[in-house]
Amino acid sequence: MRSDKNSAAGKGHRLLFLAGVLCIIASLCVFPVRVLVGALFFANAQALMQTGAGTLADSPTSEGPFAGDPVEIQRQLESALAADPGQARYSKALADLHFKLGKWSEVMAVVSGSEVIHGFDATKHYAKVQEHLRHAIELEPFNAGHYLAFGMLQLQNGETAAAQHFATANALRPVDVVQRYIIARGYLLAHLNDHALAEARAMASNDDSYRLPEGAVRRDFAKTAADETESSVKNSYLYRALEIAWRASDRDRMVVRSIVPLNDEALEVADRFFEDKGLDE
Repeated sequence: MRSDKNSAAGKGHRLLFLAGVLCIIASLCVFPVRVLVGALFFANAQALMQTGAGTLADSPTSEGPFAGDPVEIQRQLESALAADPGQARYSKALADLHFKLGKWSEVMAVVSGSEVIHGFDATKHYAKVQEHLRHAIELEPFNAGHYLAFGMLQLQNGETAAAQHFATANALRPVDVVQRYIIARGYLLAHLNDHALAEARAMASNDDSYRLPEGAVRRDFAKTAADETESSVKNSYLYRALEIAWRASDRDRMVVRSIVPLNDEALEVADRFFEDKGLDE
């Protein structure tokens, strides 16, 4: 009798063990399928953004924010996120989509005089942007790009909310001059000049794109606009920082000069900047 009980218990344990093994195998099989399905929907959405005819056109000259149908793009991205909710890039893509649709809806509302065009409501789109960015941040809390995007959205709603997100983005990428430039332009457009100037100062101190390779000699800036130095100087983030400072300070030359790094090449860039403004320094 005891032997029969031991045998039954052993069978029960073996069945539980086998069931556990099968569950693990099943989950391992399903996981890559979900990843692949999500990637497929995401690829479809990307393809739709680049091809097809726009369906948001409100007039023959207005093609909407995408080449393809935004409703279908949204459906594909939402399907990707549903299949693989752990992918922050799907949430970020949805946030980008809704942000563009929100902007488009605002423009078309001004043109048509109606707040809702073809069922697209800017307020609802911006709420969706926040929802998807929060999810992206939960998944990737150290991705500065998510905070940058959130800040650009909040810049529409007031200085404080945007500044908090921009500060986090800058803390994560403190020497990223491209990010600083985006933030500075956003502040400038929002007429938050003190903040724009602070970002311009950080850009100027961290940029090295204006520097020539060691041993190279910078040509005379005044020679010709076609000079090969023209591009490297005017496309440098130091030059762009000077432009931001110029606008943010209401064309105060002393303020602009104050952000220039103290090295010969940077001073030459500043001289060229003022030259372009028609000023003799």
